[in-house]
Amino acid sequence: MNKPTALPGQQGIYPDVLGALTNGARVNFDVIQVAVAAQPDKINAGKSFDVIVLLQSTVKSEVDVAVRLIVPEKDISGKSGRFATKLVKPILIGLRAGEVGYVHLPIQVGPQATPGEKYMLELEIQIQKKSKELIRIRDANGGTHFSLAKDLEHKQQQAFEGIRHLKFWAQTNGQPSNKVTLQLPFSVLPSAPIGLQPELKPGYKTLWTEAEYYEQQAAPNRDEVQMAVLLPKLNRQSVFFPLLKFTQARFEAAGYRLW
Repeated sequence: MNKPTALPGQQGIYPDVLGALTNGARVNFDVIQVAVAAQPDKINAGKSFDVIVLLQSTVKSEVDVAVRLIVPEKDISGKSGRFATKLVKPILIGLRAGEVGYVHLPIQVGPQATPGEKYMLELEIQIQKKSKELIRIRDANGGTHFSLAKDLEHKQQQAFEGIRHLKFWAQTNGQPSNKVTLQLPFSVLPSAPIGLQPELKPGYKTLWTEAEYYEQQAAPNRDEVQMAVLLPKLNRQSVFFPLLKFTQARFEAAGYRLW
């Protein structure tokens, strides 16, 4: 991870986790950045899929984000009731300082929905800030470079696996005011044998927190401290004779005694 550089009068810039997942696609809305995706983006009639709303905070304070899913009223044949969701009320997410995470919202496609590629659903997002004094920790471009391959521990990689290959969108309907409405295209394929449908539930998963930022910042200093303690101990008295005894034993065990 690149070492953050300070913005004028502000804190260091945090990494652009959202941009690494979306290939740069983002909507800047108030103090958050957002992009959306369908998982999958092509779904057979009669089945369900998840809508992914990726959120990235740009401030060093808590923010509440309300997300409302708006399904198409009609299919491309003009028939109503082909799409449904159990989410009548908005989902409320409490983002911590600098947090990155995603909401997944289920939507059901009716078996009679007409196949087509020109479907569009909408996601309405509103923000409630909990502090008047907001310190920016990401700029409009998302922050410093973030590598999904290099900047994650193995346990964190698993959290990203489910969404890292999705196609994210950042197109809005109208101009943002006190809320923003994002549009998400998807395709409906002909109906297929339904079988046993998985029970999809809405939820939220954290991908990155500022604790990882401080761990990255502390890592170089931690290494320097360890080396400062270790190097003085690596001298002739402490290293030579243990190494000599170890080498002689290994060679003798292999049938080659050293003189």
